[in-house]
Amino acid sequence: MSRPIAFAALLTLVAGNASAQAGRPAAWRLVFDARPGVDTAAPFVAMAPGWHAVAGPGMLAFDTTNSWSGDDSLEAVLYLFSPSPGTGAGLMLGGRDLGTPTEHYVAFVVGPDGRYQIVRRNHGVTTALIPWREAASAPKHPGGSGNVRIVLGVRGDSLSLNFTIDGIVVATLPRIAVQPSGTVGLRIERGTSAHIATLSIGGRNVAPIPARTS
Repeated sequence: MSRPIAFAALLTLVAGNASAQAGRPAAWRLVFDARPGVDTAAPFVAMAPGWHAVAGPGMLAFDTTNSWSGDDSLEAVLYLFSPSPGTGAGLMLGGRDLGTPTEHYVAFVVGPDGRYQIVRRNHGVTTALIPWREAASAPKHPGGSGNVRIVLGVRGDSLSLNFTIDGIVVATLPRIAVQPSGTVGLRIERGTSAHIATLSIGGRNVAPIPARTS
């Protein structure tokens, strides 16, 4: 069940400027769809628990040490602050040669309007494996300054991959069409403000967690 983000401190930080944070994690790379304009906001910062992204142009965010073979599960808990259709965020998998003309990746993205899409980028060609469509399990943004919590998941086996939203399968694709083995990370659509609270690879969360206070 969807619910607004619970930690009030994060809401306060997001309401301000992300550039006030410590900055992009050193091991992470950003690959933009187009050259970003000059902006005072940092597009991707560590903000435990997780990260916060503020995309001008669409972008990929990833650490090449985070890889996935496609044989178990991926999961991300994210919060969308942008209410506009066409914005959104989600998982990037199967990443190879990212940021080059021969790059390959698949993105599973959910928007604030209850829709999702799955696209494959390969050697400069983008293919909609699943074009934008509604999912009954996808919660919708309440509008205004609110946010919506969404859990995206992918579970693979030797033949296919199941894509889930809040635990419900919304699409099943043959493994050969996805080619999931490779770098895993995040896809942030143009104009999106999103917080990614967790990114779990095979059940292991690789997102920053709050420091212990005692």
